[in-house]
Amino acid sequence: MTSLTDRTETAEDPGTSPDFEWTKTLAAPAEAVLAALCTPEAISSWWCATSGSADVGGSLEMASRSGSKMLDVRVEPAEAGRVVWSVKEAPLTPEWVGTTLVFEVEEAGDGATLRFHHVGLTPQCECFDMCHEGWTNALGRLVTFAETGRGTEDGNSFQATKRINASPEAVLAALRSPEAITSWWAPTTGSGDAGGTLEVSFFSGKERLVMQVERAVAGRVAWSVQQAPGTPDWVGTTIFFDVAEAGDGAMLHFRHQGLTPELECYDMCDAGWTYYLGSLVSYVELSQIADTGDSFVSTKTVAASPDAVLAALRATESVTDWWGPATGSAEAGGTFEVSFLNGRQVIRLDVEPTSHRRVVWSVDSAPLTPDWAGTTIVFEVEDNGDGATIRFRHQGLIPELECYEMCHEGWTHYLGSLVSYVETAQGQPSRERS
Repeated sequence: MTSLTDRTETAEDPGTSPDFEWTKTLAAPAEAVLAALCTPEAISSWWCATSGSADVGGSLEMASRSGSKMLDVRVEPAEAGRVVWSVKEAPLTPEWVGTTLVFEVEEAGDGATLRFHHVGLTPQCECFDMCHEGWTNALGRLVTFAETGRGTEDGNSFQATKRINASPEAVLAALRSPEAITSWWAPTTGSGDAGGTLEVSFFSGKERLVMQVERAVAGRVAWSVQQAPGTPDWVGTTIFFDVAEAGDGAMLHFRHQGLTPELECYDMCDAGWTYYLGSLVSYVELSQIADTGDSFVSTKTVAASPDAVLAALRATESVTDWWGPATGSAEAGGTFEVSFLNGRQVIRLDVEPTSHRRVVWSVDSAPLTPDWAGTTIVFEVEDNGDGATIRFRHQGLIPELECYEMCHEGWTHYLGSLVSYVETAQGQPSRERS
C-alpha cells in the first residue's frame, strides 16, 4: 500500500497551462476517490456544504460557510472513472459560469491517481490566484477524506467512510429494519421506514435511544435523535448514512452531524461508532451476527438444511425436544414459555416478526435469571452448501452478569442439543416438567 508520505502531487505552472490542472497519486483505491465525488454528503466532507443530486443529469448546489450560494453545477454524463460538473451559476466567482470541473481517477498500483482539470479557469481570470489556492486546499482535503474516511472541512460532525464488499442494496437493508440494526448495533424496535421511530436499547434496556427516521434521497438513511438519556448531547443531532456503488461493492459515508470534539462524550462516541461501523461492515459482508461485546455469541455448523433448523425454532413441540418444555406459539408474533426446575423458572418470550432465515425472541421475564428480562435471543440461519450454519447471539447476556457463567454453560449445552436434534431427531433438553 502506498504510504501517505509516498503521495505525489503536481500542479501545472499557471504560465504554461491554459487551465488549472492538478494531479496526485494517493493511498486509496480508485473507487474510494470516485465515491467521494458521488454524494452531496461526501462532497460536503471535503469541500463545502453541498445539496442536491450527484447522479448524472442532477444538480448540485454548494454553499459558503455563511450559507450563501457559492455554486450551482450540473452533473454531466461521463465514461467510467470520470466525473464531470459544468458550472451553471457562481455568484461569488462569476468567471466560473460556463467552465467545467473534470475529475479523472484510475488505479495506480495499490492506490489511485487523481487528475483534476478546471476547464476555463485560466491565469487571465481575475480570480485565478485565489481559486488556485482554494482548489489546492480543497483537493488536499479530498485526498485526506478518500485515504482516511475522515472529513476535514465539516468541523461539527463525526465522519467515517467504509468500503464494503456487498451491494449498496444490502447495506441499505441493514439500516432499514429493526432486526438488521439489532444484528450490528444493539436491540432495536420500531419502524425503519421514513417517518417511523426507532428505539435502540443499551445496558439490558436501562437506556433507550429514540430516533426519528427522516425522509431522505435515494441511497441515504437519516436518523434524528429525539431522546438519549445516556448521551444527552446527542439530542438534536442527526445520523446520516450515504451509500453509493463502488466497483463490485459499495462505499458507505457516515456522518453524525452535531457530534463534535467539544462534547464531553466525544471520545467514547468516537470509539463506539468506530466499533459499530465495523460491526455493520461485518454483518453486511458476512451475513452474520457480529460480536458487539455485550452478548453471548456462538456459531454452529449443522448437517441439515436451513429449513430443518428453522422448523426446530418455530414450533413449541420442537423447542421442547431440544431446549425445555414449551407452551404457546413460537411463530412470528406469538408468545411462548419454556419451563425449567419443575416450573420454578419459566422463561416468557415474544417472537419478533423478522426475515425468512432469522428468528428473534425477546425475553419478557425469567424469574430465576431476572437479568434476562429485556434481552434478545437471535438465531440467523444460512445455507453453507453442505448444510446450514447457525449464528446465535443472546444480546445483553454479558460477562458482568451474575448468571453469566451458568448461562454460558447452559447455552453451550442447549445449542449442542439443537444441532443434535436437527441432525438426528434426538436432542438433550431439560426433561423436568412443571
